Amino acid sequence: MPLFSGLIRCPYCKGNYKAKRERGKQKYICSTYHNYGTCKRIAIEEEFLLELLERRYGQLTEDKIENVVDYIEVFDKKVIRKRNELTGKIERQNVYMLIIHLKNDKPIILKENFLQL
Repeated sequence: MPLFSGLIRCPYCKGNYKAKRERGKQKYICSTYHNYGTCKRIAIEEEFLLELLERRYGQLTEDKIENVVDYIEVFDKKVIRKRNELTGKIERQNVYMLIIHLKNDKPIILKENFLQL
């Protein structure tokens, strides 16, 4: 079962995000976009959200996520191209702006290259 079902809200249409498996990875997208194509398509990977939360809380189970996370807002996603210093190749990198609102703690804020844990 998807770990963040019912926890991710779209700030544009106020709808919930739904889980979707794409290319073998669990992702979440706006359900309004998925069903009607009338909102923004900002997909975010479950693994990425889990990594952010585990930086603060350590290993998390599904029950612990429900106890810790109030809701998540995903505002934007940019794809930037950056040169790899080791290989010299230009690579694509996803840059998100999101807020993970927590039940009993300060939120986790990610804005481009800024991360507030």
